[in-house]
Amino acid sequence: MNFKKLIYKIHTYISLIFCIPFIIVCLSGSLLVYKDEINNILASAAVNISPSHRVGQNLRLGFDELRRIISAKFPDYEIVGWNIDKNPQKSDKIWLIKHNDKEWEYIYLDAFSGEIKSGPTPHDSGFMGVLAELHENLLFEERGQIFVGIVGVIAFVIVLSGFIVYRNFWKSLFKLRFAKLAVFMSDIHKFIGVFSTPIMLIIALSGAWWELRFLFSKPFDTSEFTINAEIYNKNLSLDEIVRKAKTDLPNFELHYISLPFCNAADISLFGYKKGQNFLYNEHSSMLTYSRQNGSLLQVKDIDDANFEERFLATFRKAHFGYYNQITKFIWFLVGLTPLILSVSGIYLWIKRSNFKRRKNER
Repeated sequence: MNFKKLIYKIHTYISLIFCIPFIIVCLSGSLLVYKDEINNILASAAVNISPSHRVGQNLRLGFDELRRIISAKFPDYEIVGWNIDKNPQKSDKIWLIKHNDKEWEYIYLDAFSGEIKSGPTPHDSGFMGVLAELHENLLFEERGQIFVGIVGVIAFVIVLSGFIVYRNFWKSLFKLRFAKLAVFMSDIHKFIGVFSTPIMLIIALSGAWWELRFLFSKPFDTSEFTINAEIYNKNLSLDEIVRKAKTDLPNFELHYISLPFCNAADISLFGYKKGQNFLYNEHSSMLTYSRQNGSLLQVKDIDDANFEERFLATFRKAHFGYYNQITKFIWFLVGLTPLILSVSGIYLWIKRSNFKRRKNER
């Protein structure tokens, strides 16, 4: 058996085995490319801020005041995450965990008026929550996450092997022949597969890393996940920490505040730097402060990071393609291609199998 035939068999059989989970993950990923737009339709009242609610000259209330409002409304919960949207017309998304529990829930908050726009909602509920869980773990939690990571690795092999098999694609790349269905299926399979290869390789690589990276990290001690009112010093001013971050890391723009969600965690601010490389995500730089006294513990400046950290900082945008509206649409279309490729590939496999069977019967 020559090399090309071996690669063809690898491409064919692993595609047949993994086509269904591959399709599910990619189709759900396509929809998640437009998660903000979908959320804007499904939960418009919660995620959008009315201009009439704004205070003064478009000024947000302070984090300490907003924290007080949330704590008064939900005294049995701790704030563990605080997402500040880059679009000032959008609500803040606040992540909560109930005391002595582990379930992450979220609410939407109008940071200009202090209005709480939704009740605590489990992270995996509702259409978007289920869709995200389907994409990340096929609704099977940690085991599903590992399996999806393996699917990402397999997808990388499928795409790469397909490109090798059809490496002479350029000879008939722009010739879609309609005379026979089998010929058309073959042409469309090559055409779509070749054009989607670069983006699909990026998506598969970044997705596999996200899903499997926890296997190579130090496991948390589950006893550390005890949420209570004393998990960090509440006398610390979040406003002061946020102001301090501007000095500790010039040009830093805040995007997310991570508050202690276990006994080993401190207060971390994630964001981006003005003028940073467009490939980096909006969480690419980080500052960490002590949960006891607010002293600076760590600064991760993406501009000073090593090659590995800078490379990984490109994964989020590369996975979902949200560089601009055009790239988002391209990534959305690429996410649909596994369905087309599976249909055409299975059809071609059946045709070849029937042809070989009839030939052997003669």
